[in-house]
Order: sequence, then structure tokens, then C-alpha cells
Amino acid sequence: MISAKWDITSQCNLRCKHCSVADMYFNRTRAVAQLTLQQKLEVIDRLADGGVTKLSLLGGEPLMLGDNLFSLLCRARDREINVTIVTNGLLLTSEVSRRLVDDGLANLVVSIESPRAEIHNQIRGKRTFERMMTNVAAFQRIRAGAQFPKLTVNTVLSRPNRPTFADMIPFCQDIGADYWSALTLNYIGSADQNLDRLALSQEEHTEVALDIGLRLKSGEIALADLKINFAIVCPLIWEYLCKRYELSLPQPEICCSAATSLVYLSPAGDLYVCDRVHSSGYDRATLATTTMQPTNLLSETFDGIWKSKQFTEMFEFVARAQTYSKFEPCNRCKYLNDGTCNPCPLQAYREGPVRYAECLKAEAYLGDISKRSKEPKTRWEEAHAFEPAIWPILTSSWFEAVRDACPVKADGFRCSVQRDDLTLLIHPQTVEAIKLNAIATQIWESMSGTTTTKDVLGQAEDIYRGAAQVLGVEVSEEASAAVVSGKILPFIRLLEEKGFIRFESGRPAH
Repeated sequence: MISAKWDITSQCNLRCKHCSVADMYFNRTRAVAQLTLQQKLEVIDRLADGGVTKLSLLGGEPLMLGDNLFSLLCRARDREINVTIVTNGLLLTSEVSRRLVDDGLANLVVSIESPRAEIHNQIRGKRTFERMMTNVAAFQRIRAGAQFPKLTVNTVLSRPNRPTFADMIPFCQDIGADYWSALTLNYIGSADQNLDRLALSQEEHTEVALDIGLRLKSGEIALADLKINFAIVCPLIWEYLCKRYELSLPQPEICCSAATSLVYLSPAGDLYVCDRVHSSGYDRATLATTTMQPTNLLSETFDGIWKSKQFTEMFEFVARAQTYSKFEPCNRCKYLNDGTCNPCPLQAYREGPVRYAECLKAEAYLGDISKRSKEPKTRWEEAHAFEPAIWPILTSSWFEAVRDACPVKADGFRCSVQRDDLTLLIHPQTVEAIKLNAIATQIWESMSGTTTTKDVLGQAEDIYRGAAQVLGVEVSEEASAAVVSGKILPFIRLLEEKGFIRFESGRPAH
């Protein structure tokens, strides 16, 4: 599935001290282009036509759009797009809440910085906590018994709210939230101007995570049914804390999904590979052969932009292990590009190494971080054995999507050789993936609209020998025959079984 984040408006009723878009939207010397309602409706249609199924509306403050917001929400619902709205909660009146529930909102995200009013107000403004809490309570009464919208609370870890950060867990449970997202500070916008008052060191992030883990272990706080996006530490630090202190913390996922399953839209309808290209000075930077620059969605189809060289090269840039070659210790970490952790790849443009000091400390304790443990060694591991987060392998839905979307297998596929020497193959419309070994990769490359299954099987031994040569593996005749029959044939049969190719008058039907 493809998701989009859209700064639907540059207007906001607050000036929060950690706002990441303040420089772009609230600078009086810089005009921000806005779309008309009709243009915004057309953007939604183009997103839907291009296969986008999830849309997050941000800002600014989306609720400042008033009635226009509900027109957009209804259009998205009619086009089968699930919508999330991120709000500060001040305009979340009872009438607004009722309309959000009735019009099919999937998820409401409210930003709350602390369970204590004085801390929240210090970051977001006077009496914002009291007004926001009144509105959230009304929203909860109105949605009572309804499965949707879900309520998510976002909290950005900072110096003012550090003492009460762990208290957000029972607080979220008390107000009936479904999810809590524990997030880190972006060093841009207003936050960049207030770093001395807001920023914590990476070591302090680890200390906060440890505090939460110890309080969970002691029973002082409990997760109950609350689901947590625990993004204040990397997975390697999470593993270190869990093993050293025998804790049970939610596993974090710190992954860049730019141009793989996520795009970003500006208030003007400009489509970027990610929001950081828009906000952090990477606009016009060069990837492999193309320059990162926006394309307005009203002047081009989403499908055309999604399949453009800029977006496919960004996917490869995100997925390629070489991108992280100077990231320490990411370049040897098992979590890199396994669906669990890959930090912002745009940092590769920095001069010199990118070092994560806390991850290096975790590595010093854990030892070899390149492989997952095969045998549980501690009581904690017995209860929380690590399961590798791998891409879906040969799912029937993927093959159905491939069969329906691509008469010939070639166009639009994104391929990237991973750090485990497997080829990651992603179809750009479904953004589902398979990993192919060297043999399967060569089979894939040999297939076309004119190649039959029999042709591929006839070439199987040559393909196997060629792959073995690439890998530097010497094989005997017996081994060759065994691998051809034991490895390649089932792969071909599975492709045939899933409907990707099949025998029909001596030619494959696609």
C-alpha cells in the first residue's frame, strides 16, 4: 500500500516551541502557496487513481479548514482512502467530533506533551492543555462504542517533559487512547531555535527508555491494551536494555519508507520523496542520476511521478546497504534494512562518518551485532525471542497484483541488492516485496513476455551454474542436478501456481 503525508494547510492557531514547520509556514517574509478546495479535491482523486490508500492530513492545523476539511474527508472516504488527521485539539469541538465520526475518519492524532498542564502549556501555549483535554473528553464521549476513529496521542520527548514522559502511558490509558507514539525532536524550525531548552542527548533518551522499562517491570505502570510506537531509541539500544536489565519494552521500528511506501505533499500540492527533502535543505540534492525536486500533482499523474526515476532512485538509495556505509554501527547491524531500523539516509550527504554513540555502547555490551541469536540465552530471550522482520515472501496477493497490473513483468519494478546479497524486488503499486536469491534473480531476469516456462526450466542448469560462479561456489554434477531439481523447479512451480506464468500453447500467459 502507498501512504501520503499532506500538509493540507500552512495556517495554525499555535506557535509551539518545537514546531518543525515554523520557518516554512510562519515566516512573514515568505508567502506559502495554497490550493483551492476544488484543487484539493482533485489532488485526492489523483492520489486515489495512483493507488494511495492511506492519507495523513497535517499542517499547520487541519481543523482550521472548517467545512472544507469535511468535503475532503468525504471525498477520500468515497475513493476508499483511510484518513488520519493530526491536530493540536483546540478546535476539536463537539460538533467537529461528531462530523469526524460520521464522515468516516480512520484515526485522530492529538498532540499532547505531558499529563501535567504546566508542562504541556510551556511547550504549546497558555491554557492549551485545559482546552484540549475538554475537547478530547467530548470526542471520546461521541465516538463511544464506535470502532473508528481510533485515538492516537503523539508526544515529542524534550527536556521539559522528560520527568513525566513515562507517565504518558497511564495517562493515555485513562483517556481511552488506542495508541501512543513516543517521538523524538526534529532539529528544524522552532525546535532549532530552542535547542538549549528542548533538546536531550542520546544518552538521556536511553535513560528515559530505561526508566519506562523498569517501571513496567516493577508493575508501577502497565501497558494493558495500549499500543505503543516506541521511537525514542533505536532497536539495538532496545535489545541492549532488554537483555541487560531483563526488561520487556515495545520494540521500536525506526525506518525510512520514503519512495517505498510513503510520499509527502506540500500545501501547494508539490509531491516530494519525503518531508525532509522539503523541510531540511535537501531539495535539489542529487541521488544517483537525478535531482530531488518537487513535481506538482496537478500537472502530472501520481502514477507517473511514483514511477519516475527520482522516486525509484530514492527507493534504491533508501534500500541500498552502500548508502549506510559510513553510518556507525548501522553498517554492521542486523536491524539495518530488515524492516526494523534504517535511519534517515539523507544523512549520507554529510561529510565524514555518521556515528550513533548509544548504539556503539550497545554494541560494546552485545558483541557481534550482525546476526540474530539462534538460541535464546537469557530468561528475557526465552520470553521475547527475536523474530526477524523480513519482507513478505511470495504471497499470493503480490502475484495477483503483479498479474493484474503488469502484462509484462518489466515496467516499474524496483530492485535493490541488499546487504545479505539477496535481491529485493518491489512492485511500485502494491509496494509488497519478495526477496530473491541469486538463482531466482537470474530466472526473474530471464523471463519476459516471450519466454515460456519450459524455456526457463531448460536454462535452469546454466542459470544455476552462472549464479554459482558469481558467488564463487564450486559445484559437482550431482550437486548441480540436485539444486536444479530441489531449488529452481519449486520456484518455477510456485510462480506457475500463483498465476504469474503458466503453460498455454507453449507460451506463458501473463
